[in-house]
Amino acid sequence: MCAIARRHCWAAFLFLLTGQAAPADDDLEMLRAAHRHARQSIRTFSATVIAEHLSPKRAVIVRGAYWRSLDTVRVQCNFANSSTDFLSKDSEIRRVFTYRDKPGRTDFRTGRFAKSNVLGLCDVWSQMLIEFFGHDGGQYDFDRFLNFAKDTPRLTRARLHGIDCARLKMSIPNGEHELHFVIWHDVARNYLVRKIETTFSQSSDQLEAENVEFDEPSPGIFIPVRCVRKATTNGRTSESVTTLSDVKVNEPIAPSVFQLPAISSGTMLDDHVSGTIYPVDGQWRKIGPEKPLVTVKLALPTDEEPTYYSPSSREPRSPWWWVILASLALFAVGGVLWYRRHRRHAGEVDDE
Repeated sequence: MCAIARRHCWAAFLFLLTGQAAPADDDLEMLRAAHRHARQSIRTFSATVIAEHLSPKRAVIVRGAYWRSLDTVRVQCNFANSSTDFLSKDSEIRRVFTYRDKPGRTDFRTGRFAKSNVLGLCDVWSQMLIEFFGHDGGQYDFDRFLNFAKDTPRLTRARLHGIDCARLKMSIPNGEHELHFVIWHDVARNYLVRKIETTFSQSSDQLEAENVEFDEPSPGIFIPVRCVRKATTNGRTSESVTTLSDVKVNEPIAPSVFQLPAISSGTMLDDHVSGTIYPVDGQWRKIGPEKPLVTVKLALPTDEEPTYYSPSSREPRSPWWWVILASLALFAVGGVLWYRRHRRHAGEVDDE
């Protein structure tokens, strides 16, 4: 362990022993370094992922897989008749939505996004609170997330369910409003996040996510393997859980894993970086004219299925609420909407 890491570990020990061993800035820097070291100690990672509704009715949302090698990430989300694959590599994210319409027939839709975009419901780093949502809808590591704070975050010693934690409180500006966070870092598990609570200055809505189970796949390296989420809005509470299995850390991963499914020439690409849509060949090269990419707004549904609504005159909720609860569904909903348009168009051709 390097001298800097040893110094931060010693500072962490004093912080736990006394609760006030060092100035606040030093404590916060210690926490930054400890969380960063926990992330960087995971050089390669793979796991099977399942996300489920627990209430109001239990149901499987998605099954998938996650692979990571340093900063290269592949995520696969599997549904009954479709799948969505993400590849985050270099400076961008690519996505392939695959729909199996009939036996022997497969349709594709592709997308291109900025590096900070979310990677769907099977993204272990966001689902297990290793990375966080930013005010702009992006996904960021702990260091960059802290940079959004309105004032210097407050750090104290605390216990959560009998577990020693460093409890961090911070607020982030959101237009005329603020979002308030309480983040519990599990000291014995390399200061990874045990629980995060989110409240909103403009409403009584609440979000809560808690890692209730950790695994230690190799000595001194921890990973959350079960995270329970609760969302309360307008007095109604829903609950979901994400569970990992077949966890492997710092084991070799075949390079072929980090390849997206092959696409056919003429597949349409939604380029969210340039804001255009155009056809591409099998190597993702543009082969046709561009058109403006039309986006639609997603409102929180009252049932369990994500639904698109037209704009209304009602004052919108905090963008953060939509980021956390809605943007994770965009990859699936967008695919469904595209498929419906595709089938409608196909029907019109058949009628002719």
